[in-house]
Amino acid sequence: MLMAAASCVVVPAPSQQTVMLGGSVTDSDLYRLFQMCRAAWRQRDEFLETGWQLEYRLDEATNTLVLLIEQDSTLYVIFRGSQVRRSDLDRSYNTMIARRRPGFGGLPRDVRTHIGFTTKYLGIRQTVLREVQRSSASRIVTVGHSAGGALALLAFVDLLDVEPQRLSHTVSFGAPRVFNRAGVSFLQPQQHRIVRVVNGADIVPRLPWRLFGYRHVGRQVDIDANGGVRIASQFDHDPGYEHSLRQRARAAGADQEFFSAFGH
Repeated sequence: MLMAAASCVVVPAPSQQTVMLGGSVTDSDLYRLFQMCRAAWRQRDEFLETGWQLEYRLDEATNTLVLLIEQDSTLYVIFRGSQVRRSDLDRSYNTMIARRRPGFGGLPRDVRTHIGFTTKYLGIRQTVLREVQRSSASRIVTVGHSAGGALALLAFVDLLDVEPQRLSHTVSFGAPRVFNRAGVSFLQPQQHRIVRVVNGADIVPRLPWRLFGYRHVGRQVDIDANGGVRIASQFDHDPGYEHSLRQRARAAGADQEFFSAFGH
């Protein structure tokens, strides 16, 4: 989560079709991935009734937490969002405006990334690469909510270089901008593998401001049913995703057995 002054934003109409990624990512899949983001918020032995085996790795120097879940031959690498109410470090990283060369991913020299998010990813990078190499999963997906989505995108770019055969896609919820124009141009061929879910008037996907040279990359999926001009909303950023994604999954046919694992 980033901090910003209140403002009016234009909320687009909800995306009507499921996101296609070779096979498909359904609305139920998006809901399940968001629950993984919830599980990544803090270390725990189990998460609701999911039966997931939870493996956490923490870099204390940057307060970066990653959750690893291996299921159905897929390794999910889930990054925790920032803890702005608890961590001075996260507040500092979030409010940085400067860009830097990331130093990984085989990127061209003119590509720049947000210095705060890149610093956090570099803090946990070797751990992530080690765990990925240890895994026998045939497919890798990176996931994150808020600033965790920014780290998931950076991990995707990194793994695109070191694990191109197993890397599938990345999904973020309410993620801020990370790359400059050159980065977006370089990643254009990967657009269909980068999914950005945005809920209503969530302010975080509109940060850092384009004025500072930041741009989004990937396919945007809008999930709020209420379009129009609205005041930027913290509700849409935190509890709002759970509500909107649950509604979409129900409308798409997810039954009570599916939701029972998540406490609904």
